[in-house]
Amino acid sequence: MFCFQRLGSFILTMQIQVYWLGQHPEINLPPVEISALKTREPWEFVVGMYQRTGMDPRVLRGYKSPNDITNPRAMRLLREHWPATKLIVGIRHPVRMMESFYNHRVQNGYDIRPFDRLKYDNIIGSFGVHFSRAEYQVYLAHLGKTDLATNVTEQALFPAAIIEAWNHSGFFDPSLNPVFVYDTAQLNDPNATRLEGFVQDLQSFLGLAQPLPPPLHEKPGKTHDLRFQQEIDWKKINVCDERYERQRQKLINNGAKVQSWILNHFLSSPSVYVSNPDHFEQIVRGYRDDPCGITRRIPPAAAAIRNNTSSVSKRPP
Repeated sequence: MFCFQRLGSFILTMQIQVYWLGQHPEINLPPVEISALKTREPWEFVVGMYQRTGMDPRVLRGYKSPNDITNPRAMRLLREHWPATKLIVGIRHPVRMMESFYNHRVQNGYDIRPFDRLKYDNIIGSFGVHFSRAEYQVYLAHLGKTDLATNVTEQALFPAAIIEAWNHSGFFDPSLNPVFVYDTAQLNDPNATRLEGFVQDLQSFLGLAQPLPPPLHEKPGKTHDLRFQQEIDWKKINVCDERYERQRQKLINNGAKVQSWILNHFLSSPSVYVSNPDHFEQIVRGYRDDPCGITRRIPPAAAAIRNNTSSVSKRPP
């Protein structure tokens, strides 16, 4: 997640490229992940940000922290101390996200357990790769953009244990932070006109005077010599393999809930923005389908969710 603010902070979450935005002359974005809000006091975070980004009041300063949006403390501090900070949140098809995250861990040398032995929660040997990571609605709810606390229909799109826990601990206060949400497929859109519109919409959202360049195409992870890379590649997975059918189905079933919540609830907030709304909606609706192109039987509950999504009609100001 990225956050941007004059004299404040900027967070980028998940997939948008640090080097792409960081090369803009009006942006100062350190090329490292910073997770200070999860553990440090606000004043320590501010001191650290100014040490990394300088004091020039003419630039947007910010940081990348993919895990902040999963952390209630980080989101609370951001909401309380930096309510004008702009957030950029990237998502992608849950099946492809899990495949990419697993292979990223392999690329970086983790001795990770087999993909078909991963669990819902983080366990020994999974190194943060677990199926609850695909429940985007749970993490995006930390932003407090919907009526989740009182809307029973909306609550049905969340794991029952999560709702029960929040009923005891309290739901999330509304956030004023503007949010730009996108799917990573929009960064690689083959339609040049749409891609140009996406870049312009992001420029407008951030309030940049100078245009953003086209997105860079990065390949994250460690690099290795050819022989070792071949060994690494052998350990990576193709999520479309038949042996991973059960894992895909689990992610698709939840994907139906994710897309329904995003399109029907999250985007209803006046402070949540998307670019090319029709295209974004088309992409997100695909979360309920198998990206491997294999037709699966849709459970009745998921089928009902399929037919209960509204259209998207909003862009950045």
